[in-house]
Amino acid sequence: MPEALLRRTGAAAAVLGDGEAAFPGLLQAWNGSGGFHGVPRLAWLDNGRFQVSAADRGQLVCSSITPRFERWLDLKPYRANLAAAPLQSKRGCPFTCIYCTYGISEGREYRLIPPKEVAAAVQRLADMGWRDVEFVDNVFNAPYDHALEVCEHLARKRTPVRLQTLELNPAFIDKELLKAMEQAGFVGLGVTAESAADPVLAGLQKGFHRDQLEQAAEAIRGSSLPFFWMFLLGGPGETQETVSETLDFAQRTLRPGDVGYFNVGIRIYPGTELERHARREGVLSAAATEMLTPEFYVAPELDLQRTLYQVRRAVAQNLNLLHSASLSHPWLPVVNRWFSRLPLRGPLWRHTRAIRRGVRFLRRDI
Repeated sequence: MPEALLRRTGAAAAVLGDGEAAFPGLLQAWNGSGGFHGVPRLAWLDNGRFQVSAADRGQLVCSSITPRFERWLDLKPYRANLAAAPLQSKRGCPFTCIYCTYGISEGREYRLIPPKEVAAAVQRLADMGWRDVEFVDNVFNAPYDHALEVCEHLARKRTPVRLQTLELNPAFIDKELLKAMEQAGFVGLGVTAESAADPVLAGLQKGFHRDQLEQAAEAIRGSSLPFFWMFLLGGPGETQETVSETLDFAQRTLRPGDVGYFNVGIRIYPGTELERHARREGVLSAAATEMLTPEFYVAPELDLQRTLYQVRRAVAQNLNLLHSASLSHPWLPVVNRWFSRLPLRGPLWRHTRAIRRGVRFLRRDI
C-alpha cells in the first residue's frame, strides 16, 4: 500500500520490491547522483502525484540474503525472546490465492536461489551465532524439486542450526519431502491449509482440494516433525456447514503434538482478487487509499457470532488448538520469557498443550 503509506507518513520514498536492489539506489539518489526514476521498484509523491519507477525485477543477489544483522541491531534481546533469523530460498509466487499480496510485491515468476547458496547462507548465519533460522518464502515447498534439493544441501552442511518454516503448501507434501526436511535439520513446520471444505478452497483459489489435504495429512502422520496447521474461516463460499467441516477435520486429523490455529475473517488488501470480490458483493466501500485501517471479509452467508462460538468451543475442548485472540493474550510474553530460560526444544508453539495445561492450573487459559 505504498501510496497510502506515503500520504500518511510524509516519507520521501517507498521501496516496493527487493530492498537489497532498491535501497542502495535510493541512497545514491538522495546523495545527488541521480533521480528516483532510475531506482528499481521505487514509489514517491511528485507534487502530490503518486509515481512508481518502471524498472524490472532483477535476479536475486545471493550475497545479500544473509545481512550482518549485528551491524545495525542489538541481537541479544532478539535471541532472548527466541527470535529466528529470516531467510528466503526464492521470491515470486505463481499461485493465485485471492487474499494474497506476494504476487504483487514479488512478481508471479519464481526467482530461485541456487540450493548450494541457500545452504551456504545457513552456514553464514550459524557462524554469526544464530541457532534458529526460519525460511520465510511465500511457499517453501514449491517448486518441489528446488525445495528437495535445498534440503539435500542443508543435510550435507550439518550446521547446528534449528530450521523451521510455516509456509508449506499441502499439495506438495509427501513422505520423501518430510524425510528430507528432517535430515536437513528442520524442527517445526507449518501447513497453510486454510480450509478443509472444497467450496471454500475453490473460493479462495488455493489450487488444491480436500483429497490432497487428506494425502498431506497422511504423510504428516508418518513424520516425527511437529506441524502448525493454519486455517482461515470466513472466505467466499464459507457456510456454517463448511466451518463445521474444517473444525471436524482439525479435531480428527491433528496429532497431539501438532497445533491448529484458526482465524475468522480475512484481511482485504488493495489490488487483490479478494478486494474486487468484496466490492462486487457490496461489502467493501472504502477507497484503496483508506485501507490502512484494516478491512476484513466475512462471507455474507455466515453467522459471525455463531462461527466465533464454534471456534471458541473447539479451542476450549482441545488443548492443541488456538485462535487469533491467543496471540494477543497478556500472559503470552510471560510464557515466552519462562520458556526461553528452560532447556526445551523450540519452536514455542510445539509446547502449546503443556503451556495451556499449566496456565489452566493457574485458572487462566491462552
